[in-house]
Amino acid sequence: MIVVGIGPGNLKYASLEVIEKIKSSKTVVAFKRVAKDIEGICNPVIIKGLEELINYKDACFVASGDPCLYGVLEYLIRNNIEIEEVISSISSVQYMFSKLKRVGQIQRL
Repeated sequence: MIVVGIGPGNLKYASLEVIEKIKSSKTVVAFKRVAKDIEGICNPVIIKGLEELINYKDACFVASGDPCLYGVLEYLIRNNIEIEEVISSISSVQYMFSKLKRVGQIQRL
């Protein structure tokens, strides 16, 4: 499975790499809210629950936000679904700092 994140709640925050991956995927799977955002670039299969992803192991799953940060990736790993690739767009952390007009700093270890 390929997992892509479209950013914090809107396709406008998706990276070009994510958009190209969605366009080039044979099967694209998403929840209803995300599916509505990507209708213009593909014809997604709408799922109602994460457990349905087990039926789409060869698909591109489109998640809102960052799939690695409070996202779907942990669920997929716990359920032994093989992850071929993960592509994130802008994260909620980046979005928050830009809206606050703040500089984020990472402490060096």
